[in-house]
Amino acid sequence: MKTTKEKGAEAERIAEKFYQSLGHSVLARNYRIPSGEIDLVLINDRIFELVFVEVKSRKVFPEGEAWEPYWKEKKRKLRTAMRSFLNRYPEYGPAEMRLEIVYVTQGRVSQCFDGGFF
Repeated sequence: MKTTKEKGAEAERIAEKFYQSLGHSVLARNYRIPSGEIDLVLINDRIFELVFVEVKSRKVFPEGEAWEPYWKEKKRKLRTAMRSFLNRYPEYGPAEMRLEIVYVTQGRVSQCFDGGFF
């Protein structure tokens, strides 16, 4: 039986492959600062777009907008980590950016939600 950490890592690999199939390259995995973490930081070089991704693994996709209460709290921490990433790597500052929460269920990306930016 897999641990929660192993399940999370597997979901992140699935999400990474999903984004790579859309033309994105990985800049960072599990970018950590004391107040939070971003699971994936990706770039689409064709349109110079950064995508900051929070990956959630679920057995079943949450119905309706069950993700929303979680997202509001998590978004604040993610924004801090995003700012840290941009301060550390200023060469990506001019890029278009977006924040997404991705649900992985049954071994595939089941839904992506656009979280906007700042």
